[in-house]
Amino acid sequence: MYTIEQAINECEQYCTGIRVNGVRIRMLRFAGDIMIIAQDETNLKGLLESLDDILKSNYKMKINRKKTEVMGCYKYFENINIKMDDNALSK
Repeated sequence: MYTIEQAINECEQYCTGIRVNGVRIRMLRFAGDIMIIAQDETNLKGLLESLDDILKSNYKMKINRKKTEVMGCYKYFENINIKMDDNALSK
């Protein structure tokens, strides 16, 4: 049986994350939720696409678009616009 942990390990090479006090943080996970951390919109979009491809092709799983949300923490992220399958993710 495959686990989400295996899928996440496969896509970590695409995840740049951010550095906090010298420690790289790529994702935060709690129960069934995963928070992907990226330094900009381009990296976040690339990681979501990579994770989606890995989940579909290797694990027969998919990201639930209705439950997937995007959040920006800086002023220049106010107009973030990320799409999956041509549908904008909610903010």
